[in-house]
Amino acid sequence: MLKSCRYFYLLVLGFCTAFDTVSAVAQPAASRMDRLFTIQNIKVDETARSANAARTIAIEKAERIAYDKILEKLTQPEDREKLPALSKEALRTLILGLEIVQEQTSSRRYLGQMNVRFEPTLFSNYLGRHNVPHILSAGKGILILHAHSRGLEQFMWSQDTLLNDARTRVDWSNRIRPYVFPLGALKERLAVTPSMLETAPEDKILEIAADYKLDTVLVINSQWRPLATDGSGGAYVAYSYRLSGSNLTGHGQVTQEGAGEEDHLVKMYENILRDVETSWRQQLIVDTGTGGQMALFITSETLDHYTQVMSRLKTVSLVSDIRITEIAIPLSRISFRYTGNKDQLGLALKFAGLKLRAYGEALILETF
Repeated sequence: MLKSCRYFYLLVLGFCTAFDTVSAVAQPAASRMDRLFTIQNIKVDETARSANAARTIAIEKAERIAYDKILEKLTQPEDREKLPALSKEALRTLILGLEIVQEQTSSRRYLGQMNVRFEPTLFSNYLGRHNVPHILSAGKGILILHAHSRGLEQFMWSQDTLLNDARTRVDWSNRIRPYVFPLGALKERLAVTPSMLETAPEDKILEIAADYKLDTVLVINSQWRPLATDGSGGAYVAYSYRLSGSNLTGHGQVTQEGAGEEDHLVKMYENILRDVETSWRQQLIVDTGTGGQMALFITSETLDHYTQVMSRLKTVSLVSDIRITEIAIPLSRISFRYTGNKDQLGLALKFAGLKLRAYGEALILETF
């Protein structure tokens, strides 16, 4: 009995120490939030009476472009109409920092590439004041598996200059979720071939995603087809896609008169990303005018159980003011404030690897 009491004392002491270090364990959450509120790779090219004047104009333009892009990223089109026109000074109060990635100047011209980071709390409060629901959670990455055919040729793991050039023209960085293309390792090539990708079972493609520590795959199949069978000219891209773990599927075709295959592929990617991002935004968008307080149990059979739950909980941007009310074995009690409704909270917790379930008349929070 004395031994078990001593063990309980040491475990509780460990819990208290672990809670102090949870912020360190949860650093990736800060990185995800930084990415969500950062607009990258803004390119500007301005000419003025001097290089310094051109640089000033370019920076102001980059800030305005970043503002438009982050609204497109975080909000729905119909809600943006509620926002007032922002002055240059008012816009800058929402910006935490501007990074100049590269720049070139001449006597009157300035060319630059910049990243603009908005301050998450200030920007969220700004949207909230104008009753604009918006995203507060950045999701995990999505692996893209894309098989493309051109005549009798099929491309997926083999390099194709035209396909690669099309991908470099797509804005993959300023998205709600990061997108990842596989490296094409031998294991991946053996697991899924271009001809079998369209009908490949989900567990097979998820095995590839697991190697990248991802759990979602966007499968794309596309073909470059002639418009007429008699070879009279013209072609288009036909495509289909599906997102694992969801009912999101789609298909379509891109026809651009006078454009080549590369332009068609760029448009195809943009169409698919728009559909995926719209669906994701509808799930994660939060009405900051709603929220509440929640008290519940968390699993704490061991120090590791306790630390996992607490560290993951601190990555959920909808959650704030976490308080420990009781530490015990096998369950501890905590409370926190949350933004949005309970369904939104449940979804945000799910993406953090946590789930809520009934525990008698109470709730318990635990890892998957």
